[in-house]
Amino acid sequence: MRSTWRMALASGTILGLTALGAQAAGPDERAQRREEARAMVAASLQERMVRPVPAEVIESEARNFVRSLDDAQVDALLEGGEVDTTRPRRITAASAEGEALQNVTAQALGDPDSDLLFVPVTPCRILDTRLASGRINPGPSGALHFEVAGTTGFESQGGKPGGCGIPLGATTPLASAVMINVVAVGPVGPGHLRGWEFGQPAPNAAILNYANISGLNIANAVVVPIAGVASLDKDLTIDAGVSATYVVADVTGYFTRFPTEQFQGGLKSTVITTQNVTLTSMADGACKELNTCTVTAVAAGTVIVEAWGQFVANHTAGTLDRVAIGVETASPVVCNADDTVDVSDFEVSAALGTNPDVDFTVSHGRAFTIAAGQTRTYRLSGQMINGANSGDAIENSRMICTFIPD
Repeated sequence: MRSTWRMALASGTILGLTALGAQAAGPDERAQRREEARAMVAASLQERMVRPVPAEVIESEARNFVRSLDDAQVDALLEGGEVDTTRPRRITAASAEGEALQNVTAQALGDPDSDLLFVPVTPCRILDTRLASGRINPGPSGALHFEVAGTTGFESQGGKPGGCGIPLGATTPLASAVMINVVAVGPVGPGHLRGWEFGQPAPNAAILNYANISGLNIANAVVVPIAGVASLDKDLTIDAGVSATYVVADVTGYFTRFPTEQFQGGLKSTVITTQNVTLTSMADGACKELNTCTVTAVAAGTVIVEAWGQFVANHTAGTLDRVAIGVETASPVVCNADDTVDVSDFEVSAALGTNPDVDFTVSHGRAFTIAAGQTRTYRLSGQMINGANSGDAIENSRMICTFIPD
């Protein structure tokens, strides 16, 4: 399996994961432990890199890995366990009876081996054996290994200095396959080329067949999987069959996973619920902040905010009660006028008889544009517009903030 790595952050092997305080820990403590685990994973990844990779790539992989773990697994990791992160498998916690850990296949949208998007690049030379290693000779010992992703090592294989813009992952590929134009130049006789992901078994199919025809170089454009990770020193292996030949290769694009994190995940789709065990009084008729959610945008886009508030009104016959809620970014909240599209309201008719406990729920939604890299907090505000009275209160509220990239 491609890019397999085992992270032994300390001695010992996990045979079973237990809660280890996961249930007792509060949200702040759990967040802190996950941050410690992220830093630990990032440090471990950095030690494994044999090719340079941007720090943000390592941070992203560490963050995504820790996000995939449950609280018990995070605890086990911090206490010096060993976690198998073989793609595309995920670890599941053992049962309370101490069963062994199981690896289960996770087929999910955005997997680096499927659900891929093609990203074209300007045709760019990654290798030319005429300028480097010479002809590729037939036989097992003749296979050569090449860089495709990243920014280093291309000059030594006859490619463009600095690479061709194919991104390099840490332990999970950002480019899992490339569109590559392969040319057999100056073959000494008829033969064929095979190309495959570095570190994997050779296929039984050719990517190019060629012959020694004066004045003719045979070319073929194919899609080939690559390793694409900095924990391995090469990406692509090519060998020749029957007759030796020089090889020239240009990339024209790469395939990358569907960026699900731009649509979902901790920062993109946030559900915030507040349960007011002690009711929040609305009796003074003042504008109140009821709930918040915060979004950091990885790209320019739109944040859709949906909100609900459950209220109780101490209603008196002959009095109109009206409550309004809105979503805003102002701090402190200002409670926009209840007759605008930025606010939703609910009325308890004056014709209703006296009732000290009239419960109702008000919902509201709003869309906000957000710039790339921007962090914004969206606030649910509420106010008793009419009939503010002792006993008026909010019982609970809920918000869903969803980021959609442009």
